Amino acid sequence: MAMVPYTQMQLLRERKQFEQLVDQQKWDEIALGDARLMSAVTCAAEDSEKDLTLLLTEMKEIVCTYRGLLDSCSQKMAHCLKTESFMS
Repeated sequence: MAMVPYTQMQLLRERKQFEQLVDQQKWDEIALGDARLMSAVTCAAEDSEKDLTLLLTEMKEIVCTYRGLLDSCSQKMAHCLKTESFMS
C-alpha cells in the first residue's frame, strides 16, 4: 500500500472544505477558502514525494468544483438581471 504524502492529504481536505462553502453558497468565506485551496495546490505540486496520478485526479475534482462555482454565479447573475429588468 502506497503512502499518500501529507501535502496531498491537505489538498484533499481543503478541496472538500471549499466544496462545502460553494454548496452552502457562503460567499464571504469562498475567497478565503480559495486562497487556502490554491496554497494547498502549490504545496502538493511542489512536493518531491507527490503521487502524480493522485494529484492530477485531485486537480480534476478542483476544476469541477470551480466550474460549479462559475455556473452558480452565472445563474445567480441571470436571476438578478431578470429581476432588475422586471422591476424597471
